[in-house]
Amino acid sequence: MSSLDDLGRVICADLLVIGGGLGGLVASIKGRESGADVLVVDKGGIGWAGQVPLSGGRCMIVPPEDDLDAWVKWAVEGGEYLNNQDWAYAFGGDTHKCMMEIADWEMPFITDDKGQIEVIQRMRAYKAVQFKTDKFMLRLRRHAVRQGVRTLNKIEVVDLLQKDGRVVGAVGFDLIDGEFCIFKAKATIIANGSSRYKRQKLFNMNCGEGVAMAYRAGAEMINAEFSNTYGFTLKDYEVFTRDPIYYLFVNARGERVLEKHYPELAAGKEPGGEMQDYSKIVDAMAKEVKAGNGPIYFDISQARPEEMDMIRGKALKTERLGRALFMNPWTVTRAKGSIDMNADKVEFMPMFVGGQGPIRIGLECETTVEGLWAVGDASALGCAWSGARAPGSRPALGVPFAIVSGYRAGVSAGKAIADIPDPVVDASSAREAKEIAFAPMRRETGILPFDVVYRVHEVVVPLDYNFYRTAERLREGIAKIEAARDGLPEVKAGNPHELMKYHEAVGMANSAELTFRAALMRAESRGTHRRLDFPARDDANWLCWIVQKRAGDEIQMYTEPVPVERFRYRP
Repeated sequence: MSSLDDLGRVICADLLVIGGGLGGLVASIKGRESGADVLVVDKGGIGWAGQVPLSGGRCMIVPPEDDLDAWVKWAVEGGEYLNNQDWAYAFGGDTHKCMMEIADWEMPFITDDKGQIEVIQRMRAYKAVQFKTDKFMLRLRRHAVRQGVRTLNKIEVVDLLQKDGRVVGAVGFDLIDGEFCIFKAKATIIANGSSRYKRQKLFNMNCGEGVAMAYRAGAEMINAEFSNTYGFTLKDYEVFTRDPIYYLFVNARGERVLEKHYPELAAGKEPGGEMQDYSKIVDAMAKEVKAGNGPIYFDISQARPEEMDMIRGKALKTERLGRALFMNPWTVTRAKGSIDMNADKVEFMPMFVGGQGPIRIGLECETTVEGLWAVGDASALGCAWSGARAPGSRPALGVPFAIVSGYRAGVSAGKAIADIPDPVVDASSAREAKEIAFAPMRRETGILPFDVVYRVHEVVVPLDYNFYRTAERLREGIAKIEAARDGLPEVKAGNPHELMKYHEAVGMANSAELTFRAALMRAESRGTHRRLDFPARDDANWLCWIVQKRAGDEIQMYTEPVPVERFRYRP
């Protein structure tokens, strides 16, 4: 028996996909079409994993008859010209092809009376298709397995293995019995999301482990400063919805806050005419509270009939999405508080959501490290299609990016495998990775993983640190993040589940540091990055991406000009 086998269970595949959510499963299916032996690994249960089972079930789409140029122009203007317009065209241009192919996999897209996939006007700038969220991932897993994709549940992957600078697999451990797992693969795709920091209910499974793995492997990161997405929620029940209820947000005086601060957003009340921008909605809410006009209420008492239809999602046909009842604010307030939102005012507040990931990728979703690809939320900022804002700051954009990027990565990695030799994993590297991975299990005393997580929360959650930024607050935040990071060697884990929580804390601390250091460097305001000490956009000095890369124990940072001279849309 080899020394590698002595360390734990050795599992081989041509293509290793880390994360069994939407992007990961699509990538696995497309990779399998090349004849590759594909393995998908997830810390949860594949079919239930990822964010889609709890999502809104809507996907932006640019049909062939629509104007792709117009959609890209909208994206670039909203991203304030920090967009990679090559990626914006690739993303928008691929949506229809990818959706139609996935529909052929017997996926539960909502259809019209003629049996055709129904296309709705989701926003003024784009259309969307819809699917039933309670069935989608289970059917996608079924299709993947039928194609010969192998799946492995309850495995926390914690680090990548490299040989001569190339990724040759990964290591992790079984959450049930703690067995160490060594994965050998010709190609690896990171598909386990960004960091949601375990702050928002329901979407708390993604903690930035994949981003941290890629960073430690030497991959470049870009646009981390824009991963500060906020939304809004019921104060007492934390129910997250993206139906346009914000039109009826009022302050304590009964004034509609959106009309007061962003009348251009408030004007889009016709069906399909919305211009949702969660960053601006949260800004309007916060400004009213800071001015002494809080709290903020949802008040339906003065709503006109057409407004009522809109906020209840009638034009969007929300009732057909199969969402769980606990995602319906009307249902939750009635069941838990005996409150009728059709008659009573209900208090809402801003809610930190977290952001998409900054792993830098090319048009085939390849990272800057050989043998490594990244898809979905892990790389949604890193591809830069959306510019100076996380895609999650607007509705129905995250799900289609997972599909398109998964499609592209699967095809690319599948083709590349034919020219890649069998991976060689050094036993010494695997042994070192095991020592690091299991270090908390060897400590007899120490702090809990959540002691570190709460320290990170103190920085990433408050608006005054992460939404309204200044150099002073960012430096203070970085000091707190460093203190949280320095507490990681003190964490004790008594079982595999607690060990997973430790590695999640590692991912969260890494994501927070990347975000705050990039935010401190960008001395301007642009997109969702608001610097109160630099309130203006500065194209002369900051029409560039901030690139971050590991340099020993430090984060190397530098700027790279956006190549606007070769793009269609320019400031």
